[in-house]
Amino acid sequence: MKKKKIVESLGEEQKRILQKAAPALNHQVGGDFTKIESGERKQILLRATSHAKQPSMLWTKDRSLTKKFFVKRYVEYLGQLECEFADRASRVLGEVDLELDKAGGNDIYFNIRCEESTLFFHLSRRQISSRGGHLLVKLPADIFEVQRRAQLRYRTSYEDAFTVQSEVFALWLENLSVLDVSAGGIGIQITFEDDAAATKFNVGQGDRLHFHLDLGVFSFLSEGEVRYMRQVVDDDSRKPAIRLGLRFVGLPQDTAEAIQIFVLERSYVRLKDMFGEP
Repeated sequence: MKKKKIVESLGEEQKRILQKAAPALNHQVGGDFTKIESGERKQILLRATSHAKQPSMLWTKDRSLTKKFFVKRYVEYLGQLECEFADRASRVLGEVDLELDKAGGNDIYFNIRCEESTLFFHLSRRQISSRGGHLLVKLPADIFEVQRRAQLRYRTSYEDAFTVQSEVFALWLENLSVLDVSAGGIGIQITFEDDAAATKFNVGQGDRLHFHLDLGVFSFLSEGEVRYMRQVVDDDSRKPAIRLGLRFVGLPQDTAEAIQIFVLERSYVRLKDMFGEP
């Protein structure tokens, strides 16, 4: 049975209230992706970007181009970041322009590292430029914080239609749904006709299995370890169900980064959809 999207039942006033309610908002996008409302908080995080020990990243919408870099300086009075790449920024901009022309788009995404979290925002091409070998990034009004206490998760809806294929789940594929996705793993649920059918499920915590995950825009093979398993009642059908958390094992770094980018984009789009932003 299709799950009802919560946003469909909200009026405009309720949406405005929900936007200010961090716990409810976080539940929609996975627990730790929030728009920064405090100007003071935003400045604290931006000032920390030049001290990050891990690289930041930019990418084009179709992920045909990704680039890692470090923030050299935050110019507060200009609302601008000066970014340093392994190559000269003018050459990087040339690659960005080439990919944008191929895609027929103008969207560039940024995930900026700072001390205690990361920052995410979206820009158009005209908001970035180069000077003296550095990329100059004009910061937008809307900046989102991604907490690093846990992997950012994207909680799915029926519209996402993600699928998992595995011999272990062969008997229950029609009743299997993907609950959430992160760079660390996935949550899934299998719904059964009755308790007797549920008792035949023979996967346990700590087991490892191979599966194929299809996220629509890309798919991949992975090994997963069952990190948790619990029996629940399905919200819609009220039938018995089992929920499992699968941790990716040995996932290549480029695949993990692709998932992180995917989760950031989907979380951003969901926030815009929820609050009617253009």
